[in-house]
Amino acid sequence: MLLLPGKSTSMTEADELLKRYRRYLVEQRDLAPRTIAHYDSMARGFLKDCLPSTGCVVDLRGLTVADVTGFLLRKTSCLAGRSAKNFVCWLRPFLRFLYLEDLVESQLAVALPPVAGWRQTQLPARLTPSEVEALLASCD
Repeated sequence: MLLLPGKSTSMTEADELLKRYRRYLVEQRDLAPRTIAHYDSMARGFLKDCLPSTGCVVDLRGLTVADVTGFLLRKTSCLAGRSAKNFVCWLRPFLRFLYLEDLVESQLAVALPPVAGWRQTQLPARLTPSEVEALLASCD
């Protein structure tokens, strides 16, 4: 991430960016208020993680895939599959927005790794006799 030394970090810049993001979610994506709240919370956490407390302003143009992946690893390492999947799902639109606003140089959203979330992966409690016969008949 590229830092510009000598300037103070102003949350008003982040607040303005988040305000534009919420407007985008309402006007361009037509999302429900609850969904917007999730996306906004994720974007706020992402910016808080990116903004250093050293008195520097973050140039989001220097944001890299490694920065995004590092953020994901820090935040999802202790989450269950579904929660981690939601986390990634809520971050993607913000990264797309940053690209659309020309605040980052590449489409970082496409670099987000997918999170496995298989359903019905457990074995059935028991097989019926006809299911056992069908299973055995399928073998050579």
